[in-house]
Amino acid sequence: FSGPGVYPIRLTVRDKDGGSDTKLSSAPIVVFDPAGGRLTGGGWVASPAGAVAFAPTAAGKLTFSLNARYEPGSSTPTGKAELNLTVGKLEFRSTSLDWLVATEASAQLQGRGTLNGSGDYAFAVLLIDGQSTGAARIRIWNRATGTIVYDSRPGAPFDESGVTALGGGSIQLHAR
Repeated sequence: FSGPGVYPIRLTVRDKDGGSDTKLSSAPIVVFDPAGGRLTGGGWVASPAGAVAFAPTAAGKLTFSLNARYEPGSSTPTGKAELNLTVGKLEFRSTSLDWLVATEASAQLQGRGTLNGSGDYAFAVLLIDGQSTGAARIRIWNRATGTIVYDSRPGAPFDESGVTALGGGSIQLHAR
């Protein structure tokens, strides 16, 4: 890979007659640079109806606070993530971070945490540090079942085309 990023896994098999078949894995390959930058940010995005699985009509402001970085010599980032949606009674707190992929203009962070004070959930955040405004995509799912319990853009791909502009706040990606 040419640099840090989250890359899809695609396998193509060709037979001797020229036939082929391609499959795309549901899990990506994560390439990170532990000597890379750090991420800080806070603010809010508009959370649409349908974003909270257990409260499908809930809509409002999803506030977030993020702080992540790699300590020297570590391959696991340290920091925290907090996500809150008062209308849908959604309160997520990270307990650990799995990985951070940061470039000059965007970052992806994934980790684990609790939802409303209990359980074993995972989260992924995609952030864009725009010149005039930032953008975010946030997803939370049950680690045991894989069931998505929150998605800030339900049905959209989890990539830069599925982000929502920040309603307030800022994202900062700091280079080392």
